Amino acid sequence: MRQAIAQATEQPIILNKVEGAALLLYADAKDDPAATGRNVLRQILSCIASF
Repeated sequence: MRQAIAQATEQPIILNKVEGAALLLYADAKDDPAATGRNVLRQILSCIASF
């Protein structure tokens, strides 16, 4: 599952590191926070739907 999530995410989500079974991710929203939030939400919902 970790690998599938890591491969499914794209910019602006950035994989920071792997901690055991967890992925530590973040998104840089400095340019357009609203657009970044929408993009991140879309990616999260897509990952959830995959499982």
